[in-house]
Amino acid sequence: MDYKDLYEKWQNDKYFVIDSDRLKSRCYVFSSFPNSNMYGFQTGKIRSLIMGDVIARYNRLKNRNVLFPIGFNTLSQSSFIESRKSSNLLNDDIAMIFYNQMIRCGISINNMKLIDLRKDSYISNIQLNFIDLYEKGYIKYHNTLVAYENKTNKIYDAKINPEMPKKSMKAFELDVKPILDNVINDINELDINIDIKDELIDYFKPIDVLELELSCSNNNILKVEMENPEYLGGVAFIFLNPEYIDISNYVSYDEYDDNYLKDSKNLFAYSGVSAINPLTGEDIPIFISNLYSVGTYLGIPSINDEDLTLAVTEGFEYKEILENNLLKNSDFLDGNDPKSAHDLIFDTFTNADIAVSKNGYMHTSILIHQLDKFGALFPFLEYKNDIKSLKDYLPFNFSSQFRPILSPDVDIPGSPIDGTMASNISSGMASLISIGYDEIGFMDSLFSQYAYNDMCDYLPIDSMYIEKDNVINELLMPLIFYNIIKKEHPNMPTFVKKVVVLNKAIDVKLNDIKRSNNNLIDFDKILDNHNPDSIRAFAIMSEANDEFVFNEYLIEDYDTYLKRIKNRIIKEDYSIDYDIKFNVFAENMDMLLSKGDLVNYMKEVIKFTNENILEGSFSKKDLLVYLRVIHPVFPFLSESLYEELFNGRFSIVNEGYPS
Repeated sequence: MDYKDLYEKWQNDKYFVIDSDRLKSRCYVFSSFPNSNMYGFQTGKIRSLIMGDVIARYNRLKNRNVLFPIGFNTLSQSSFIESRKSSNLLNDDIAMIFYNQMIRCGISINNMKLIDLRKDSYISNIQLNFIDLYEKGYIKYHNTLVAYENKTNKIYDAKINPEMPKKSMKAFELDVKPILDNVINDINELDINIDIKDELIDYFKPIDVLELELSCSNNNILKVEMENPEYLGGVAFIFLNPEYIDISNYVSYDEYDDNYLKDSKNLFAYSGVSAINPLTGEDIPIFISNLYSVGTYLGIPSINDEDLTLAVTEGFEYKEILENNLLKNSDFLDGNDPKSAHDLIFDTFTNADIAVSKNGYMHTSILIHQLDKFGALFPFLEYKNDIKSLKDYLPFNFSSQFRPILSPDVDIPGSPIDGTMASNISSGMASLISIGYDEIGFMDSLFSQYAYNDMCDYLPIDSMYIEKDNVINELLMPLIFYNIIKKEHPNMPTFVKKVVVLNKAIDVKLNDIKRSNNNLIDFDKILDNHNPDSIRAFAIMSEANDEFVFNEYLIEDYDTYLKRIKNRIIKEDYSIDYDIKFNVFAENMDMLLSKGDLVNYMKEVIKFTNENILEGSFSKKDLLVYLRVIHPVFPFLSESLYEELFNGRFSIVNEGYPS
């Protein structure tokens, strides 16, 4: 069988291209973009693409316009290459390895929807959306606490790397607090394993918080939330961040100068207002500061070392509230250990209607900035307040070190900021940008009316196949961006109908497939030695939640099985009459495929094949029904037999799914 010729036939027939027929229903299938390496699918992570392709082919048979974007996550390789030319050559080679392996496996690639996360056309879309998110206030550039690795000069999100050393510095963060409740609701509505739901929700560090109303000296009320209200007696100062909340009710303009914080050397300014501590009755001075990436920050020097340093340096008064792990200077909490005091203040304050207990989250802003000196994806300007918009300057150029620069004729104050964009934004937007993206340089903001119209056409995603180790970047982050867009366009359709999270691949000895275990897969060799339809069948026969045992002997069994099917069909004399059970078979498989139940679809195909093809007799009309039903999983076998026995000028997909 000449697999290459068959694939070229599909491409020439524009089998994978979305046509302009507006009467066709539309369907969107998304599979994980493989992370780059030098040898393609060497860890066995082709399964999500094969599953997505089976569903995409099925929907094309149902005469739907199918969006099935294919992409390569080659960004990481650029970090090690100073020369952009060399970087491009390397990444193009890597992308082509994956591309060729996908083609040989029958993955239906629409070249107009082929996405390389490193290419200028995709980077330009990311830059445009980054700027929109910044200008709409979702992305902040400010002082924040990061996890810092001195050896590599890299920064990480401090909330999800608590064990690493910390450093305060200016960085970009994505503020998710305004849409977090909607994101949590969407996660809870997903039909996925409860452990995956917990992993997604735990990313935000859920906590019980006590919401307090503090009376201020100017007769206003300041609402604050505390996850550890047992330490309320030790609050020495309050910082309010004007980037996150309206501070107008908490400042005396005789004291606070609005221009004071524009000098980066000034960390805070006194508001002229104080709040009354509801536990001790003492005054707490309120300061205006953008030092912390939250609306309200309560400084407790006797508990927090950073607060202590600030209090000593700036001369803030504070009280010790712990002695021998028992509270003091804390009114009715005195003499209790912190855990007992925690329960006591929750009960006392809520029963007295002084405060309200509610669910909260510690992790409400996500670091999207790294200190990688090469491979930077976005420039931004220090003097951002002097710039109305950067959109007119997209796409940005790059220096020989792959650093972003503005065109020489662009006269804008400031300079690019060091660092790269983290992968949680570059890959997190992929499923949304894919809807309108094309290789001829399409670029439009996800917040635009044009993009909204496209999303209304294609959302919800019919089926989403995500590798388990990619759920944060490829499921959680898209949900976040989707909810940000939905805040701008409230009538957005649902994001996704069905999510399948695939467990890791392991070898026959049950070891993880990775370089350190010396068990990486030579996928080109696998393709050289086996029928691609065999690999496809093998890939969808394991439950998604199970670890996927990559067993080449089972692929060999499918090779033999497919040869038997072909030989039996070729030798049939087709003298018998039409049998209705083939249509019943098609109806049953239609139901399984529409639900995305690929394991049972494969099992039923094998069962029916054994009983009615290998052992039974069938008419030519029966065979045409059978070939169309098995086409999603066996595209090469079904196409070659269709071509040989029916002399079809076009692809079998033009026959449609049996009705």
